[in-house]
Amino acid sequence: MLKIPVNSLRKTIFARLLIMFFILILPIIVFGIYLYNWTYQNTSQEISKNTVVQLTSYLGNLNREIEWIEIQQFDILQETELRKIAYTWDMMDNIERKDSVNYIIHRLTSIKNTNIYIKDISIHLPSIDKTISVMNAAQDFNKLEYEKIRTSKSQTGLRLIQTEDTLSLSASIIGNDLQEHPPQIVVHIELDKQKMSEDLNTLNMYPNSSTFLVSDDKELLLESGEKTSNAFNIYYHTMRSKENNDNVTFFEDKRFHINSAYSKDLKLSVVTFIPEDIVKLPLKKFSRWAWGGFAITSLVVIILYSYLIYRMVHKP
Repeated sequence: MLKIPVNSLRKTIFARLLIMFFILILPIIVFGIYLYNWTYQNTSQEISKNTVVQLTSYLGNLNREIEWIEIQQFDILQETELRKIAYTWDMMDNIERKDSVNYIIHRLTSIKNTNIYIKDISIHLPSIDKTISVMNAAQDFNKLEYEKIRTSKSQTGLRLIQTEDTLSLSASIIGNDLQEHPPQIVVHIELDKQKMSEDLNTLNMYPNSSTFLVSDDKELLLESGEKTSNAFNIYYHTMRSKENNDNVTFFEDKRFHINSAYSKDLKLSVVTFIPEDIVKLPLKKFSRWAWGGFAITSLVVIILYSYLIYRMVHKP
C-alpha cells in the first residue's frame, strides 16, 4: 500500500487552503476596485451635470443682458435729437447745438448707468465731423474707431465683436455702409470686460479651474481663473482633434475635464476647464476609508484563516 509522508500531505493541504483563501478574498478586492471606479464615475457625472446647468444659466442671463443693451442701442438711433444733429447741424445755432448735444450725452449716460456691462457708448457722426460719447462728451470725429467698427461689422455676423482688446456689440448704423456712401450715424457700445470677467469668475467653483467665453470662430472673448490661456489652448486642440463628446481629454500626458454650454442666439460657448486631480479630491477621504477598512478586514481574515489552517494542519 502506498504511503504518503505526513509532511507532504500537510504541505498539500496547506497549499490548497491558501488557494481557497485567495479565491475567497479575490471577489472582495474586485468589489473594492469596482466600488471606487463607480463612485468616481458617479461623482464626475454629477459634477458635469451641475456644471452644465450653471453654464447654461449663465448664457441665458448673458443673452438677456445683451438683448436689453441692443434694444437701447436701437432706441438711440430713433432719437429725434440725434437725427436733428446729424442732418440739420449747419442750420442750428450754437445754443441749439449745445442743448441737443447735452441731451444726447445725458441720454447715453442714463443708459450706461443702468447696466454694469456697459463701459462706454459712442455715436460717430461723419457728416458733422463729431463723435459723442459718455466718457469724452463731444469731440472731434474719431475716424480710426469709425473705420474699425465698419470693418468688423462687415467681416462678421456675430453679436459680440472683439477688436484688439475691446469687446463691443455689433454696431447699429443708419445708411447702407457702402464704400461710396458710408453710414451717417453709427452707435457703438463698448462692453466692460472686467465686469463681465468678474461675473464669469463666479463659475469657477473648484481650485485651479478656468472658465472662458469663446465665439463661433474660436476667438477667446473673456477669461477667468487659473492658467486660462493654457486651458483655452487645450480646449482648442481638443475641439480640433476629438471625434466624440467625452468631457475627459488628454493633453501633454495629463487628464482634464472640460464642460461647455452653447448659445445659438449669441453664437458663443462658455467652457469650464478642471484638472482631473481636482475632480478626484472628494474621493480621497472615501479612498482612505475604503482601502483602510479593506486592509484591516483582510488582515483580520488572514490572521483568523492562518490560525485555523495551522490548527488543522497540526492537528494530531
